[in-house]
Amino acid sequence: MNCEETQCLLHAYIDAELDAMNSLAVEQHLQGCAACTRDYESYQALRVAMKGSSLYFQAPTSLQKRIQLSLPKNEHAPHPARRSSWLWLSAAALLLLLLGGLGFWGITQLHSNSSASVDNRIAQAAVDSHERSLVGDHLVDILSSDPNILKAWFESKLGYSPPVADLKPQGFTLVGGRLDFLDNQTVAAIVYKCGNHVVTLFAWPATQNVELRTLSLQGYYVTHWAKYGMNCWAVADLDEDQLQQFAHLIGQHIETLL
Repeated sequence: MNCEETQCLLHAYIDAELDAMNSLAVEQHLQGCAACTRDYESYQALRVAMKGSSLYFQAPTSLQKRIQLSLPKNEHAPHPARRSSWLWLSAAALLLLLLGGLGFWGITQLHSNSSASVDNRIAQAAVDSHERSLVGDHLVDILSSDPNILKAWFESKLGYSPPVADLKPQGFTLVGGRLDFLDNQTVAAIVYKCGNHVVTLFAWPATQNVELRTLSLQGYYVTHWAKYGMNCWAVADLDEDQLQQFAHLIGQHIETLL
């Protein structure tokens, strides 16, 4: 990797958005290039400075005192009647109930929005990895149409066996597999072909089930689901129905293994 290529990937490397192969290539280049290393250190210093407290303005104490002195004073305000106190207490209690309900709703919405944001981020990373594999020479690390060979290879590299199925009778020919980087971890990428179209299936262990969802991104369809302890994200420029058919076939294959 040369300096121009490294500079294009440097920001993504700092933000931990590169796949394992590109991250390694950038690291190797930085070890031998003083100019790119200086740029890398400058970016890191800028990130630290932007997080520091020096960018925040602290109002002086004198300004606080001037504001307090300018407020009107009412030293002879009458004491509220007992009935008014009960009314205020009732209103306060009602307000607390409303705020509690709104707070719970807000937390629920925040969790929902956060989940959607994570899904969008992983979908974008999956599409980026899929595209890089098509334009480069890294479609697969191991070329094989034998599911058993691929499962054993992934097991030796990752410590788990992803769902590798022989789907040639259904129109999806197994090409091979590679290691990739998604969701801040190294994952399995199983490659199929449907006619002239490449389908990449990313898989890694899951902690909870997720119903099948499909979205469109940059001319690709991305289908993802999680079941039986496995996250699955499939990317291709197929029709939506074709990609969902592929997802159902992989799901059926996983069920047969249980």
